[in-house]
Amino acid sequence: MFNHIYGIDGLATRTPAVYDNFDVDNANLSQRFSSSGQQWAVSEAGGQPPTIRDGVMTCDANMYASLPYPVGQLLPRISARISWAPVAGGDGNRAAASFTLIGSAYSATDGNVLLNLVHLQVTPDGCNLEVTSTGPSGFVPVPGSPISWKIPCITDGTEYSIAIEFDYTGQIVTVYGPDGSVTPLSVTGLGTVYTPYFGMWQITGKTNFRINCYEVSLGRTTRREVLAPASIVAPLYGDSFSRRTFFTTIVPGTTSGAWFRIGTGIAWGSGAGFALAGRMRLSANDGHDRWNDWEFDCTSSSRSTYTPTLVNRTGVALAVDSFVAISAARLTLSSDRVAFGLDLQVAPGASGAINLSGVFEGYVSLVQNPTIGAVPLGGPAASLSFVNG
Repeated sequence: MFNHIYGIDGLATRTPAVYDNFDVDNANLSQRFSSSGQQWAVSEAGGQPPTIRDGVMTCDANMYASLPYPVGQLLPRISARISWAPVAGGDGNRAAASFTLIGSAYSATDGNVLLNLVHLQVTPDGCNLEVTSTGPSGFVPVPGSPISWKIPCITDGTEYSIAIEFDYTGQIVTVYGPDGSVTPLSVTGLGTVYTPYFGMWQITGKTNFRINCYEVSLGRTTRREVLAPASIVAPLYGDSFSRRTFFTTIVPGTTSGAWFRIGTGIAWGSGAGFALAGRMRLSANDGHDRWNDWEFDCTSSSRSTYTPTLVNRTGVALAVDSFVAISAARLTLSSDRVAFGLDLQVAPGASGAINLSGVFEGYVSLVQNPTIGAVPLGGPAASLSFVNG
């Protein structure tokens, strides 16, 4: 049901959009104008230019490709939607399977292209942010980097989003990871020493994995949809809400009918309160004869006016005789509305460990190693039973 799950795509800004969704087949990137009208500049190694194949940008060798932002304007944001897939005969070296987001003072065909860079190298397991104003030999590590993803990316062609945003006043680069993480990093000299006027994307080739790129953008995201229902999140976060957090976990020692906690509350806004709000999409099985996918909405807040709410959207019982692995959800708050818990119930009759995966679109802190035995927190609560259909 969830064959394509997406990482966080940042918070949409209202700045000029430069983007390309590669809406052609079998084209040479260096001869292309982007979807928003800018011409690509391309520098490749080994005589193998990047191409667009079936609506996807890819390359068999190391390459740099850049798009210009409006003249004289520093980039506010760079993003991409990518995937990794195995290559026949590859050695599976995930650390070498890198895709890089670059803010550069120069285009990819300029002789100074590597002179002045904000450089985020991304692999399936994490990323590393560095800067230079003197070329590749002068890279300076950014404090707080490298970053390991909380949940490593799957390398089977699953699509993920990655983005960086620039705050030139505060000299902060914020990394939006494919695992839902948001990491602000201090970069002294951002906007003065390091001046990204061009957005650039680097693919290192297909030695270990083929890296496909489905969409790139500068300025704002082109994915403008509100992922969690506006009726739930807009009062808390506004209509530009966009946050995704992935999870893949095993709940060991499960007991038929028992509850376990999968999520807790998280700070929202500028720290004015806490909430657990958004849309849960999960797939669960017990490794035997029970399997179901389930999508539901939930909202709770430290604001006293918000009553915990769970709303069913879609449920699919995938096993024979409609046996399911997860049968109910519960959203519970403490009496002082400081603690939050999102609980799931093991279906009566389920046996063995519960294999659980999915994505939460909204504000939540996921429990990485849930254990059986969660109890209500003593305050307002809501419950929801799985419905097939």
